Amino acid sequence: MPSVNLRTVTSSQLYASRKIEVQMVAQLLIRTDSVGLRTQRIKGDRLRMPGDWNGDWDTVRGQWNSVHDDVERGRPSHDERAARGWLRLGRSTPVLFTGVAGSGKTMLNNALMRPNRIDAADSSRSKDIEKQRTVFGSGRKRIQASVVVIPGQMYSPERGSGLAATLTGKASPTGIIHVVCWGHNRIWSPGSETDIGDALRSEDPSFNPDSELARERMREFHLVSELAEFREICGLIEDGAAKRLSWMIVAVCQCDLYWNRIEQARDYYIPRETRTDNQFCKRLRDLTKERTSIRIAVLPMSSRRISYRPLREMPMQRPTLDDVQIGILRNRFSSTLRDFLG
Repeated sequence: MPSVNLRTVTSSQLYASRKIEVQMVAQLLIRTDSVGLRTQRIKGDRLRMPGDWNGDWDTVRGQWNSVHDDVERGRPSHDERAARGWLRLGRSTPVLFTGVAGSGKTMLNNALMRPNRIDAADSSRSKDIEKQRTVFGSGRKRIQASVVVIPGQMYSPERGSGLAATLTGKASPTGIIHVVCWGHNRIWSPGSETDIGDALRSEDPSFNPDSELARERMREFHLVSELAEFREICGLIEDGAAKRLSWMIVAVCQCDLYWNRIEQARDYYIPRETRTDNQFCKRLRDLTKERTSIRIAVLPMSSRRISYRPLREMPMQRPTLDDVQIGILRNRFSSTLRDFLG
């Protein structure tokens, strides 16, 4: 292996409360002829090596907090100039979008394909598998990918067959973008909307659609389905599917609807060493124990500003971030995606 000169420096970019030691590498890529081992320095992060996951959830949390701070300031601290000269269109990387129905998979895919268009058209319900060769990024900051978006309807035959074929086929993904939204799913079917409202009233005759309690119950209802879907994905991976999988990004979408509670959403999706895990964090932690080579990121994201109504009889929720802040979320997410794809 080629020699590498490392030096230890002190950094507080990600953690203002304490200093951490960060290894700075003189070369961005190191390869060996035998196994193609690669190491890569991520800005503000420790040196990470595929096959060397050690449950460093503080780093994952620090990356989230860095994005949060940029949004709060209304300007990015992330140096996008580091991505200049990055252009790869000759080879197509297989990427899979997963997530429960109404979480925003298609909208996120569209936003990543059109990074400079905040006002992209609204999406519609996807009943079939979406397959496309696409280019993420703009200008010279582009990379070609073969994208598969799996429909989120849990028990649809299209979803079941498509998921199994994609994860186990010859073109199984090297990366998964798993889309969640902290229980702010859109309900596409009017019949399903009626059934959900009736079920909530049968459980609680005093159900008041205008109350904060009603909104919380709707959110918890969606989180149950979201967790079941994530468990299924992780189970398939642990059973041997997606053998080429090297990374997963958990995209916590539609966060402009709950930015005033964004720390709670962060704690729901990112494990912490000092607390007892909830079921989502436990499943994510178990996945990294089974697939120790996988790289993980969990990031807040909003594809576009859009109002949200949990049920048609409930009050409308308005987005609380402006277009500049949405743009920062999209740019930071795209930057992480480029790093994982590269």
